[in-house]
Amino acid sequence: MKLQMKISKILCLVVLITCAINFIFSLGLTTDIYHLYLAKSFDALSGVKLSGTGLFKEIQPFNTSFVDACIAMIIVAVFLFVTKTNSRRKYYISNYISTAASVLCNIGVSVWAIINIASYRSRYLNETDFELYLRYANEYGAKYTESTFWFDINIILLILNIVVTLGLVANLILKISLMKAEDRLLNGGTVNE
Repeated sequence: MKLQMKISKILCLVVLITCAINFIFSLGLTTDIYHLYLAKSFDALSGVKLSGTGLFKEIQPFNTSFVDACIAMIIVAVFLFVTKTNSRRKYYISNYISTAASVLCNIGVSVWAIINIASYRSRYLNETDFELYLRYANEYGAKYTESTFWFDINIILLILNIVVTLGLVANLILKISLMKAEDRLLNGGTVNE
């Protein structure tokens, strides 16, 4: 039981940290495509339409929702500490509720965000005329990038969040089995008259 309690403390802290890291990196999600958005001025100057420049505006509603969802994940993860899920020897209903809420929120947000980010990443790579974009960057001294770093790092961190959250589920199952074993041991050791 002591080992499980140590694992519980570590897992709850790691869940909170991964949620916070996801929030921080969600703020930079549109960094790479922002420079492409600025290249819209090239359209007016050259008379040539640079494809992909509208993606920045299209991703904004999702990015706002993603940042909000990351804040919600942090708040729900804090409830693991409020209900003392990280340090309680015996779990009560509040611990099950806070664990379930954290698992549902983290996995739900992560899957939703991964699907959307992968879609925007694909659109960025497929819809952008990088040759024309490079020409614009060279002519006007603008920043040019074909990088998908911010898309990729957000997807990786969301996958990490899912893995850590599944660890929270495994910890809960272990806790339940240990509590049942302890109850059987205590009930088997009493004298019934």
